[in-house]
This record gives sequence, structure tokens and C-alpha cells, in this order.
Amino acid sequence: MVRQFVAVALILLTLASALAADVFQAATTTRVAMQSEADQLILASFLKHADGAAARLTPEAVAKIEQVEDICWIWSRYAEMPLVAFELTGDAKYLDSFVKGMESLLTRLNRGPDGILGFRGLPLPLFRDKDNPTAQIEVDISEFEVVHLICRFVEQVDAAPSLKHIHGDSAARLLDIAENHLAGQKWEERELFMDLGTRGAVFRMPAECGNDRDHLTNPHNKQSKMCRAYLALYRVTGKDAYFRKAIQLGARFKHMLRLDGEYYRWNYWDPAGDWDRRNDNPEQWKHWIGPEHRSGYHALTVAMAAALYDHGVVFNRTDMQRFVNTQMQVCWNGSLESPVFRNTGGKPMDAAMVAPALARFEPLVWEFCYGQRASLERLKRRDHPWQGGVNSIDYLTGKYLVSRTAEPTRARYRQQFTQNPENAAFLKQIESKFE
Repeated sequence: MVRQFVAVALILLTLASALAADVFQAATTTRVAMQSEADQLILASFLKHADGAAARLTPEAVAKIEQVEDICWIWSRYAEMPLVAFELTGDAKYLDSFVKGMESLLTRLNRGPDGILGFRGLPLPLFRDKDNPTAQIEVDISEFEVVHLICRFVEQVDAAPSLKHIHGDSAARLLDIAENHLAGQKWEERELFMDLGTRGAVFRMPAECGNDRDHLTNPHNKQSKMCRAYLALYRVTGKDAYFRKAIQLGARFKHMLRLDGEYYRWNYWDPAGDWDRRNDNPEQWKHWIGPEHRSGYHALTVAMAAALYDHGVVFNRTDMQRFVNTQMQVCWNGSLESPVFRNTGGKPMDAAMVAPALARFEPLVWEFCYGQRASLERLKRRDHPWQGGVNSIDYLTGKYLVSRTAEPTRARYRQQFTQNPENAAFLKQIESKFE
């Protein structure tokens, strides 16, 4: 098996060498230097797919979206492609494509009963009320995923006067939608953002959901989406309320962690209040309780802890090492040639239960996610529109746009936040509960 892999690797690298000459010239305009000829080809193919992303995101296409959660997992990813292309290359044409695609995506917004814009539509079949199957909802993770993209765009525009001259109006317009509609006060007013006091906060699902999902607390991987969007909002606006909410969401997750020796265990979902009890039997929870059962969920949940650590709040270096210990002692045997995966409860899993957010803390995780084997896998699939486009986002971003240092790179935001004595007292009270 190893010999076959080596043979395939040599063939692909030979192909990469033969084709790379055409790529090197184009790659000289990139912000980051590719680490291999394979990555040059992966990037070249990704940029071609990114060129076509705006063509997919048309008002006509997004008007046909029925299940609005698809915006989070599919359509926002198409919108992200040109943004990542700009972050990698610095070519301003990709920001033009991003704005065009985002404006098309936002044509799917509708006003709710309170007059606030949101992505309203059908929930996933699991969440539909059998007695009212056409009931429409707003899906928080879709809206906050778009908020996060808008903030990343604003960060790029704000960082360069030349870009601000061109895209300043678009950035202001999109940020207004993000603040006053997608991430606005509607979530508190609708009682979907639930303040749990010193134990943090959670988002819960709309009342219109069926199958005992009405007002159900979101699982940890979805809370991660909102938490990281709030962090991004704080970075571009400086408004303390966003940082507070991110801290609260992260604090609740940390309270749910169970320390087992030198590593953490956690569930996919944990109840947060009486609203999580079954309507027909209050003695039972609406949702099963157990470890995460998909690799993507595992990765997203850990990413929340890593993002908060990076901003200097809630999670510290000891916490991150405990996540690494979980990764290396429970979820993966550390082998690249014969990997064995388990969930945080120790159950064998077919999927790769590896969290890329831990790559900066553990060299083997970095090698698994971004090393030669990962490069060759991406190289083989580079021509596929989804595999070479959307599915290359995380590889290219994690390898070339995320810092390799284990130290927090955004700790200045904690310092900025705590300059206000009231904020400092709030954070001290939250973090004191973990001591």
C-alpha cells in the first residue's frame, strides 16, 4: 500500500514539475509563496474556479434556494472563494467578484414580521413541523456565516487606502446589513440569543421548528459560527457588545468540557435550559446527548476555542494543549500511513476526526492537514469545481493564511476590550468561574 502511494506521489510530482513553469510566473503576484510545485498547481486551479464563482452566484440562482441553511454550507462558500483568492494573491479583481457575488446572495433576504431582513425559508426536513410543513424560519448560522465573510472583506478594505477608495462604499453598505439586520438585536428580541449569566450564552432555534426542535439549543459546532462572527464584528467595529457575546458563547462551551486526565471530552450537544425538554415528556431532553459524530462538527467546535484563545479570552494555552491531547490520545492515533480515528468518547469513526485549528500547536496535525499527502490529495482533485474550488479553501487558508505560531496573534483585542473597567470586571467574572 505504501509503495503504491509512493508511486502515485512520484507520478503526480513529475506532472507538477512539468506543468509548474506556466504557474510560477502567475504566482509571482501572490502575497504568499507556495511551498511546493503541487501547491502552485492547486492554487492555479483554485483561482480558475474562483473566477467562475460570481457566475454561480446570480440573483436568479439564489432566488431558488428553498432550504436557507444551504446558504451556510454551500452558497456562502461560493461567495468566499474570490475573497480567499484576494487574500492569497492581492489581486483586486477578486474583491470586485466578491462584492458582485455577495450582492447577489443578499437579494435572497426577506423581511420578517418585525421588518428586519434575514434569510427566510424552509428549514431542513428534520426541523420541519409536520403540522405546518411550509412554515418559514430564519437560520442563524447562515446569517452569521455571511456576517463573518462581510467582516473579512471589510478588514481587507480597511487595511489599504487604495482599496478603501474603491470599495469603501460597498464595505459600509454590507457592514450596515451585517450589523443592523443579520447580527442585529432581533436575536435577543426574539429570545433566540439566551443570556445564561456567568455561565455564558447560547443561540437556540426558532419556535416554528418541528420534531421537538422548537427553541432547541444549537449544538456546539453551530455556536462556533456565531461566536467567530462576533469576534470578526468586534475587530472591524470596535463595539464591545460583540466581544461580550463572543466571550459568552465560548464560556458556555468551556463549561461543558469535561477534564479527563490531561485531555478534554465534550458532547455534540448539551441542554442549556428547560426549553430543551420534550414537549410531551419534560423528563426527557429533546435531543440525544453524546460525542460529536462528524469530522466537520469536531473541527468547527475546536475552531471556536482556538479563535477565542487567539483573541486572548476564555481559553488559555493549557486549554489548547488539552485539546491537542484529546486529538492525539483519543481522536487519532497520529499515524499518516495507517490512521485510526475515534470521536471524543473513544468510538471508532470512519471519518478523519482531526481539527485543523490545532495544526499550529501540534506538528503532526499540521502534517496531516497540510503536508505532502494532503497536497497530493488536493492536487488529484484540483480540476473538480467543488473539490478544487470550495474544498480547497480550507487547505489554502489553513496552510498559507493562518499563523504557525502557538502564541495568540490577536491578544491586543483583549487589551483593547479591558481598557473599559466595566468590560474588565465582566471578563474577570466570566473567567473566574473556570479557576
